[in-house]
Amino acid sequence: TAGDAHDLAETLTRAFNEPLIVVGQPIKMTASIGIASAPMHGDTADQLMRHADIALYEAKARGRDRAVFFAADMAWDLEDRRAIEVDLRQAIEQDALTINWQPIISTLTGKTVGVEALLRWLHPTRGYLSPAVFVPIAEDSGLMPRLGAWAIDRALAEGKRWPHLKISINLSPVQFRHVDLEQELPLALARHGVDSRRIVLEVTEGVLLETSNRTRQVIEGLRRMGFEVALDDFGTGYSSLGYLCNFGFDKIKIDRSFVRGISEHRKLKTIVQAVVTIGRGLGMRIVAEGVETESEAAMMRLFGCNEMQGFFFSRPLDAKGIDARLIAEQIEPDRPVRAAAAQ
Repeated sequence: TAGDAHDLAETLTRAFNEPLIVVGQPIKMTASIGIASAPMHGDTADQLMRHADIALYEAKARGRDRAVFFAADMAWDLEDRRAIEVDLRQAIEQDALTINWQPIISTLTGKTVGVEALLRWLHPTRGYLSPAVFVPIAEDSGLMPRLGAWAIDRALAEGKRWPHLKISINLSPVQFRHVDLEQELPLALARHGVDSRRIVLEVTEGVLLETSNRTRQVIEGLRRMGFEVALDDFGTGYSSLGYLCNFGFDKIKIDRSFVRGISEHRKLKTIVQAVVTIGRGLGMRIVAEGVETESEAAMMRLFGCNEMQGFFFSRPLDAKGIDARLIAEQIEPDRPVRAAAAQ
């Protein structure tokens, strides 16, 4: 019965609660379980296995370490995700994605001091798909190393035209687990002749949830190579002040959810002030994300943020849009930029 299946799943997940000891080290494991029962979810072994597999996929998508019963709408969702996966694989092979750039503004000068590379995909039939849609699919399907490598290569190829700007590139937790970043990133820099000191690698707390020695060693190794490392979206998810002490970050990026409407909410002001004080006390620069109004920008300056980004200053632009912005700010581009703008 469904009840028996549920009880069995609970027994299995509880069995993984205690860590396993491997070579003297405790290893935490989890169990994701998909359940399909006859005759509700199928009449044959093949149907039941297929539907149980779909339910297992859903359990992983919901955060793993849980049991999920099959439901018909899961099949539709899975087919849609698989179709996007196939198209994304082809888009990477055909170089059909693009990079847009979000300007990062100095609170001191009001001018652009950096740009953040943002993936964009104009799907041939679905229109523009948000990275929030296709990046998780890439992570789940094993495409993230290829997608991440493509994004890094394109960001460096375009970003080298602005030698006075910092180039921010987002890294996925999957890249930390499955890519040798300490080898791949220097090779990419060498291909494009870019100095590592110009590159800011943005990581989210998802990278830090696996607080293994390897994660820390990779971050420390990248910083020794000259890369800056920024903690992105700080204040959301599993934020912990311990991250700021245990990992060497150069920047903290305050999530837009704490910036939006800050002039009307006293609690948000207190939180942002505390983050700025702690971060700067630890020698980190503070970036406010999602600044959309003049009052929000004024507040971020008042609190002591070093940099800001958001629609108040600019929407994401293509490379020529950044060229035009720099010219408008009377920042002298190098000769290749002038030539590209003229073309």
